[in-house]
Amino acid sequence: MSKANCHTGNPLVFETSDGVRVYAGGNTRKGGWMQMQPRPELAIGPQGVIRVARSFDIIPDGFTCVNHVQSINVPHIIELEWPDFSIPSNVGREFWVSLVADVKSKGIKSISCQCMGGHGRTGVQLAIFAHLMIEKKNQTWKDAGELIQWVRDSYCTHAVEAKSQQEYIATVCQIPLGQDKVETISGGTAYNWSNVNVMKFDPDELDMELEESDVKFKKSKKGKKKQVGKNYFSSKKGKPKTILNTHVTGFALYWCDECGHYEFRSNKVADSKMPCPICDNKEMMHEIGEMTLDDKNFKEYSTVKCKETGEMFHPMEIHDGVSKLYLMKKYCSKQLKIVRGGDKWKDRRFKCEKTNRIRPLVFAVMYESGTSWNVYSREYELKHTFPIYGNRTKKNLLDYDETSSVYDGWL
Repeated sequence: MSKANCHTGNPLVFETSDGVRVYAGGNTRKGGWMQMQPRPELAIGPQGVIRVARSFDIIPDGFTCVNHVQSINVPHIIELEWPDFSIPSNVGREFWVSLVADVKSKGIKSISCQCMGGHGRTGVQLAIFAHLMIEKKNQTWKDAGELIQWVRDSYCTHAVEAKSQQEYIATVCQIPLGQDKVETISGGTAYNWSNVNVMKFDPDELDMELEESDVKFKKSKKGKKKQVGKNYFSSKKGKPKTILNTHVTGFALYWCDECGHYEFRSNKVADSKMPCPICDNKEMMHEIGEMTLDDKNFKEYSTVKCKETGEMFHPMEIHDGVSKLYLMKKYCSKQLKIVRGGDKWKDRRFKCEKTNRIRPLVFAVMYESGTSWNVYSREYELKHTFPIYGNRTKKNLLDYDETSSVYDGWL
């Protein structure tokens, strides 16, 4: 079955004999605990993917109207450091055994398992919970391979996507590895992956836009095969970790799940630690932000109507209620670069008047100066904006590193 037509929402996968219901879903498939009614009592998922909003309303202190806002039940939330197509970095069997004990001791009766697409990492959660929570007499599997197949039969045929995940399940559950349940593909013509063996990846979970003209895979001098789609973060010796496979080279698009603010930041992992500059939410997510730029999702997230033309645009293509495309055509036409008809966001481009780089309009920053307009790239803006990091002042956002203290605001 194609992943385009598999699970949506948060289906009930299994219920234990003592009444604990376990659900699963993916954020990009209308899943996740925030989509559930009633809310689950426990939600678990990867850090940066699980939506952790504690409140949907922001009301100033001292306003009595706060007493008349309908309260929202927020579950116990567990976030794990868990990269795409991989396993948790710092939890093993003892964690999961203790978690199941906590579920029982606290009387929790509903659990939501989730990740971005609801396949790989969600499948691992389901397999472990099933083995540790379903009575032995009701278990039909004898090894990790059979357990994964049970999860696929009960939930989705694409659950669990990496060999390391199957090995992790076997280790945590203390059962044999069993038959290899992760398929591999060789060759491939869509992106000219000649002589490369890669794991099957889920486009919902891999936040990358591959253009045939831009994708080049090179072998090392020793002839080692390059692995694709496994590690989300990368770093070279002496350099900070960076987020890979973003739509705008060198930058990642973040989204705030409390106020809906979008913001491009450098792709340094350290920048993910900074809160939202609008509402101070500490959990802005690049996975969701980048996902909105995927071809299959972009139209759905083009939710803002231009006041001048009535057309719908992505929030990052809007300036003060007016599309950047309209403003560019009217005031900065010489800098506007439309290619292939401009039907896709990446085909609507501009030339930054300061850096002379060609960037997509989602990356443009518009400034009104009297009767004229200036357009710069977000890259230029970041280099000339001065945020404060705790008691230390950095020259610009691009200079931020992992040794800096927490970001406090803008000058």
